Amino acid sequence: MKDRVDFYNGLNDAESRMYDSIDNFLGLSRRFSRKAVKDRTGRSVAMCSVLGMGIFVFCAIGGRKSDYILGGIFLLMFAAAAVIAWWKGRKDYFPELERANNIIRNDGLEAVYNDLMRASPVVGKGTVSGGRYLFTADKAMCRIENVNRVYERYVSRGKGGSYYACAEVADETGIYQHNMVRLPMFRKDQQFEMIRQEIFRLKLSASVKDKNI
Repeated sequence: MKDRVDFYNGLNDAESRMYDSIDNFLGLSRRFSRKAVKDRTGRSVAMCSVLGMGIFVFCAIGGRKSDYILGGIFLLMFAAAAVIAWWKGRKDYFPELERANNIIRNDGLEAVYNDLMRASPVVGKGTVSGGRYLFTADKAMCRIENVNRVYERYVSRGKGGSYYACAEVADETGIYQHNMVRLPMFRKDQQFEMIRQEIFRLKLSASVKDKNI
């Protein structure tokens, strides 16, 4: 099915239902299925094409040679952006999808599913844990034991930006910066410290549980 990620292939009905719960929470198929990638690429290419032609036509209305040159420059810029968007849409490797699937392959689908089913919020409302894993809605998951540090990360967006509580994760998929929650403007440091302490409390608890198994 083009609207689902390839991991569903080969799963039986019970396994598909378990993976579906993980998939829906993390938004994997919504973002990384072949249909989602194709639709996203198509929208980007179409937008660049329309903007490029629109600006060219607008510049050409002036009728002067300099206007045509300026419009041509913008048209080439947006054409290049369309080609880049198309090229990026051809990739089939997505770290957040690969990390979730690697954890499921190595730890077992049932173990990940059970942790999600008993999970409760630990960072805001979007990041939950059942004791062994961190799941952030519509983003990614990781093992708590693989969190090396928790720090404040500034993410710029246009002219502004926001600070996030971020976990640095190192596992079999590589190193990943897991943005968990946006920090409030006021009492930012206090909120971050509460999050940091909670994550490392969970990490200590998970370590003790693993030793007792």
